[in-house]
Amino acid sequence: MNSTLRRALEITMILFLGVAGLVSCGGGVGSSGNNNQGVVFTLLGFYSGAALGCLDLPEDVSGITAISVPVSSSSSDGLAFPGEVVAAVGLQNNLDSQALSVDRLNLEYFIPGSSVQPPSTIQPLPLMLGPSVPAGDTSTGNDSNSSLPNSAFLGIGSCAIAEFRLIPAQIRSWISLNRNSLPEAPFDLFVTVTAEGESTSGQRYTTNDETIVVDITPDVSIAYAGGNATNVV
Repeated sequence: MNSTLRRALEITMILFLGVAGLVSCGGGVGSSGNNNQGVVFTLLGFYSGAALGCLDLPEDVSGITAISVPVSSSSSDGLAFPGEVVAAVGLQNNLDSQALSVDRLNLEYFIPGSSVQPPSTIQPLPLMLGPSVPAGDTSTGNDSNSSLPNSAFLGIGSCAIAEFRLIPAQIRSWISLNRNSLPEAPFDLFVTVTAEGESTSGQRYTTNDETIVVDITPDVSIAYAGGNATNVV
């Protein structure tokens, strides 16, 4: 092989390795972005109710790590939507001078010790999160070079707590229909959640995952007055 051909092959190999390195680092346009451990877009945890911001929460809104529901669904659960279990999730946009449009939650379910598992679901969650540092704000010393006008997303916070269907009706029904294949109640149902959204620059991000425990309790039986019959609620 002559020196000219050898040199051409060497240059080609260098270019190829350079391009491969960029791809492996997630540099492609429209990818899910570099959001390792939720640095850019953070799922903070779960809450008992919704709030416009994540500070100075209302008295009836607090952080939760677990929730209890009976194994069967009914209209007497005391839930906001009969047959569904509703919780709230806290989401934080950490991007300077870029808003983030949240559009979905990904939910995965796991029951320890069960031979069958509930199917994963996707829940729509339309939510706009404002920039962590508004466009034109120089108080932090950051030069964001944002293309957004200074008044863009004025009054929209970078953090919000939004309600979602933690266990939608179809998953609740699945649990009831498959109760003979599941551990005897009470048992734990682990729900792992991530959120997805797109920034105003067109980059898509997925949050870190967080898990909440749902304690599936036995059905409650109530005896009717004057008889021995019972009713499951």
